[in-house]
Amino acid sequence: MHQILIALVISLLFSASESGQDAQAIAEAAKAQGVEVTPDQVKQALESQRSAQQTPTEQAQQPQPEQPTQPVQPAPQPSPGLSTIEQLLSGRMPSDVSKDLRQFGYDVFARSVSTFAPITNVPVGPDYIIGPGDSFTITMWGRQNDQITVTVDRDGKIALPQVGVLNVAGMTFSKLQEYVDSELRRKFQDFKMHITMGRLRTITVYVVGEAVAPGSYTLSALSTVINALFAAGGPTKNGTLRRIRLLRTGQEPVVLDLYDFLLGGQRQNDVRLAEGDTIHIPLIGPVVGVAGNVKRPAIYEMSEPMTLKQVLDLAGGVTYAGWLQHVQVERVEAHSRRIVVDFDLSGATEPDNPQLNTPIQDGDLVKVYPVADLEQNVIYLEGHVVRPGKYQLKPGMRLSDVLDYETFLPQVNLEYAEVQRLVPPDMHPIVIPFNLGKILKGDHSEDLRLERFDRIRLYRWDQKGKRSVVINGMVYQPGEYRLVEGMRLKELIDAAGGLQKDAYLQRAVLTRRYIDPNGVMQTRQEYVDLSKAMEGDPNNDIVLQDYDELRVLRVPRWAFHDKVVTVSGLVQDPNSYPLYEGMRVSDLIIWAGGLQKDAYVKQAELVRYHRMQEGVRTEKIEIDLERAMAGDPQHDIELQDTDHLVVRPIPDSQLRMSARISGQVRFPGTYPIRKGERISSLIERAGGFTDKAYLKGAIFTRRSAMAVQQERLDQMIRQLEQSLLATASGEAAAAVASDAEAVQAQQLTVAARKELLNKLRAAKVDGRVVVRLEPLDRFVGSSYDIELEDGDELVIPQQPGIVSVIGEVFNPTSLLYEPGQTVGYYLNKAGGLTKDADRSEVYVIKADGSVISMAQSGSQRIAWDGENRMWRFGSFMSVPLDPGDTIIVPRKLDKIPWIRTTKDITQILFQIAVAAGVVLAI
Repeated sequence: MHQILIALVISLLFSASESGQDAQAIAEAAKAQGVEVTPDQVKQALESQRSAQQTPTEQAQQPQPEQPTQPVQPAPQPSPGLSTIEQLLSGRMPSDVSKDLRQFGYDVFARSVSTFAPITNVPVGPDYIIGPGDSFTITMWGRQNDQITVTVDRDGKIALPQVGVLNVAGMTFSKLQEYVDSELRRKFQDFKMHITMGRLRTITVYVVGEAVAPGSYTLSALSTVINALFAAGGPTKNGTLRRIRLLRTGQEPVVLDLYDFLLGGQRQNDVRLAEGDTIHIPLIGPVVGVAGNVKRPAIYEMSEPMTLKQVLDLAGGVTYAGWLQHVQVERVEAHSRRIVVDFDLSGATEPDNPQLNTPIQDGDLVKVYPVADLEQNVIYLEGHVVRPGKYQLKPGMRLSDVLDYETFLPQVNLEYAEVQRLVPPDMHPIVIPFNLGKILKGDHSEDLRLERFDRIRLYRWDQKGKRSVVINGMVYQPGEYRLVEGMRLKELIDAAGGLQKDAYLQRAVLTRRYIDPNGVMQTRQEYVDLSKAMEGDPNNDIVLQDYDELRVLRVPRWAFHDKVVTVSGLVQDPNSYPLYEGMRVSDLIIWAGGLQKDAYVKQAELVRYHRMQEGVRTEKIEIDLERAMAGDPQHDIELQDTDHLVVRPIPDSQLRMSARISGQVRFPGTYPIRKGERISSLIERAGGFTDKAYLKGAIFTRRSAMAVQQERLDQMIRQLEQSLLATASGEAAAAVASDAEAVQAQQLTVAARKELLNKLRAAKVDGRVVVRLEPLDRFVGSSYDIELEDGDELVIPQQPGIVSVIGEVFNPTSLLYEPGQTVGYYLNKAGGLTKDADRSEVYVIKADGSVISMAQSGSQRIAWDGENRMWRFGSFMSVPLDPGDTIIVPRKLDKIPWIRTTKDITQILFQIAVAAGVVLAI
């Protein structure tokens, strides 16, 4: 209550302070009113009273050298931390892209306004406009020595002694000097003069729109647009930085882009303000965010449509750690959904890269991800070494390139060191031991070729055990045993307590590691006869090597001799095997000869069939073969009748595929291919076609097609054999009651059937697939440009220049090719058809392997002539042929019953052969 009374009294006495009374006088007057106050309390209260009554304009006019001209809402200051470059080089760059972005440029206005206040003690330029309130000093020396200080009054005039009143408002400073000098020389002679500006006038300008503190401001006449913006706290984050307008009566608006000032320090449109100017800050325009590995991640305003390249340049460009292969733009499309668009800018050096010229839309977020944090060409040296750390992996690098006598510390273990390796495709770890002593002596058998991410670990002499071998299975004491020099298989069995009575002596599995010629660690399985080994046979009682593993099998109990299990896929001998009591997954693999090198040990599939009243239910069990072979009971499960184990290939084993191209290409040979590669790519890698290439005669063969064709042929032969045998039995029984001629005919029929079947059995399929080649620019992407498979072969011959005619013509021969000539023409050239020719069954095997015949579309046909690129209409005989085509004229077989039967067989066999992809010489 006392404080309220003090404020009331001081309010009543405020007018007294305005009349010139000091704080002491006011305190005494308040005491007379019954209120005890000190002069300091009076000063505080008066200051508060004045602040409460001032308008923003009046507040701006108060001299506050240490404070901003206008109170500004403080913007959040960025927390101190590492810059983008500092994070990159300090190894602290996050693996993801941060979206914690700030709008660019606004934090400049959050700092103290006094820092950017217009400087008043700088020299005034010659173009400065003189106006009311300006003061300047005139200094004269010579015959007349004087110093005159004058101020321009409200009418724009100054008064000079002995000269009079001069009108100077609106003059530039340089014009003022000339004008005053001329006027003084009217009165004085032989003198010199100099004018210096004193206190400058103030002007009132208005800041409106999206400003932090809009209003009117009184500023120095030297102030520019940017000075006024700082006085008003700058634009809000809803206001533009790129289209700020200066409005002046009678003149076109001046547009200021603050990005020119903030990014390049340019101030060409930062003009000097005049009395009554208005600065308008419109709403912000389109914006784009740039996040991630750029030098200046932020949210930027676009003054005009921009491309992806321009936006990245605005953000300072991509840092050296930016992943150009995956630049992503997040976008809101049609105000209805969010989408992402990915760009590969790895060719960003090209100015016409279409992806760089992609237009950016309002609200887009451009994200530049970092490159993978994992170095790709490194190996690591660890353990008992002098300088542990990472080292560059060079092509062909081996252990001997890294390890020498200066690498390790004293008392290193020379007998045991190891390489810890990540194995694709799932990058599971394995440990590869090696003998350091042998490497130091130059023994290449231990000199492993290094791969990326390898960790070479050396041990102190007492840190790691000695060399060892492992034995498991049907011995009394399975486990790991120390390997001594010259130790043999029988000695290992004796050390393990000997063989159990159920041990299978005829076959044991020895797994051993070795380094191939390429320096890659491999494993192989060998099979030994234990009965001979125990007798000392040197071929079976072999000398053991470091880390050998011997598996002694159990004698099979053929209690279920009528039950079988099957293994297929990547094993040495995929087949069905008898199921014996206690048989497990590992036993089945061993009986199948072990796994192939491309077997995917991490995941195999065991298919189990359960017979139920409702039918057969199938169960699929995933098996880790590595753990199964190690004896893990969860994966080395006991087998049941009809179980089927499927061993898959390593998913990336297709990377070792190859295809062969030969004939008329520039660089024939066998080429490694990747999954998804097409025929056109193989041709292009082989240098393209030569001038002699005959594309229509190309021969393309495929192993998988060969297998399918052979399977179909074998199946049809079996079916036909059964049918012919049944027919022959029936006809033989009927022939008992017939005459001798019928019996002879029947015998000839059977003989003809047997001969034809023998020819069919002798036929070999070649796996040919019809592929119609064209010049490479037309062939790429066509329906015949199929994906390659391992073992594919493409042969491109020279143009043969002949057309062959075989079968029932008077002169079966090969004729010179004549462009545009037809089937009928070449038949006439071969002498025409014989009387035994079956005209309706004539057919043509084209050079590309396809077949055309009269039966395909009747006697009249419309055909496309690819050579002349036109449609042809006419009979089969008018079809034009190409070089390498073959005309086949079958024989008409319908004279006697046995021949008619033979004809039927021939037709059946021919249809089978064509369906299987072969042509027989019948």
